[in-house]
Amino acid sequence: MTNQAAASFLALAENSSRAMFSFDIVSNDFIYRNPAFSDLVSLKQDLQVKTALESLIHPEDLQFVRKAYKELQRGSKRDRFEFRLLTPEKDIKTICLDSFHYSRRKRTKSSSRHS
Repeated sequence: MTNQAAASFLALAENSSRAMFSFDIVSNDFIYRNPAFSDLVSLKQDLQVKTALESLIHPEDLQFVRKAYKELQRGSKRDRFEFRLLTPEKDIKTICLDSFHYSRRKRTKSSSRHS
């Protein structure tokens, strides 16, 4: 990807109303999250989002998400799954998570959209 293409993609993500993030399952940390993602989960960019994010998963979906995450860590090819978040304001947001493995570095990156 050229620098111009990368800059264009970043500008698109930064200005999108869709929540987007990239998560490295090897280091267990976010690589990137756009402003819409932080708005979705009602968190500021400087907080420990990965810890806080699990606390936002709807209690009825938590075991499912944990299982799916473990499957991704083991190299599962699960492409898409849905779960709910319960925001601090007690709003329920449905997340459709798309994942793919970035094989060059053997990492999984994910993006989401919400309704």
